[in-house]
Amino acid sequence: MRINADFDQRIVIRPGDTDWVPSPIAGVERQMLDRIGGEVARATSLVRYAPNSYFSAHSHSGGEEFLVLDGVFSDEHGDYSAGTYVRNPIGSSHTPHSKDGCTIFVKLHQFDPRDTEQKFVRTRDQSFLPGLIEGLSVLPLHEFEGEHAALVRWEPGTRFHRHRHWGGEEILVLEGMFEDEHGRYPAGSWLRSPHGSEHTPFSTAGCLIFVKTGHLGVDAENPLRSLRRAASSTSNRFPTPPLRAARPLTGSLRPLPFPPTGCTAGRITPHSFQHNKKLTRRAPAKLLFLVLSAAFPRRTMPRG
Repeated sequence: MRINADFDQRIVIRPGDTDWVPSPIAGVERQMLDRIGGEVARATSLVRYAPNSYFSAHSHSGGEEFLVLDGVFSDEHGDYSAGTYVRNPIGSSHTPHSKDGCTIFVKLHQFDPRDTEQKFVRTRDQSFLPGLIEGLSVLPLHEFEGEHAALVRWEPGTRFHRHRHWGGEEILVLEGMFEDEHGRYPAGSWLRSPHGSEHTPFSTAGCLIFVKTGHLGVDAENPLRSLRRAASSTSNRFPTPPLRAARPLTGSLRPLPFPPTGCTAGRITPHSFQHNKKLTRRAPAKLLFLVLSAAFPRRTMPRG
């Protein structure tokens, strides 16, 4: 099965565009947003559990990432209320169910084998960080080399500049109305923009979005391999420097790689992140220099 499997294409799915289809398990339905494969597939889906529904026990041969949109999702490890972000790495397993029903946004078989961190984040208990422009705030969720996930809140009337998506961008609109020059996207809309695409986002009424960047390559069967190739050969084609959430620098602070819009990983490469990680214990002035060096390669560092 192949659904929206051309990762060079921009895809937009708004509420009502895709039907719910039954899964092999009674009481569990899916909206397939993209998919390569059968029941075991590289897939991005909305999954809806009816009350008292159980999915069969299974392991994650390619990893599992999900965000609980409503209700309470459960497995033998715990209960995950609306707003909880979960990552189950390759080789993990569980038996999911929902007592009262729930809806989740889930991504399967999209993990780098080296990304072994298992985590859950109750986002409604966390504080957002201010973005670098007024009206944007960011809640980082996960990072691994060039891949980043975050929640981004837009206050009404916020506009961001035009930029490119290094490694693509994926957005799920959780609240309000997200917009760009291509259209308007109400809550429940899903957008997937390919590597190298551009847009100028804004929100007139305000919104909350889930954003992933840096994870979409041109090789749909193996996007991570494609991205590693792109990181070494084409990163200089993306001149827009990365923007980060604004917060005071301290001697132990790691720079946040998230742009306030969750839009681009810019020129920061996996090597840049690893290099900065080793040196964040140094003095704040040295850290500031490293942050600026990563964002602006030597040949483009501002003078004076």
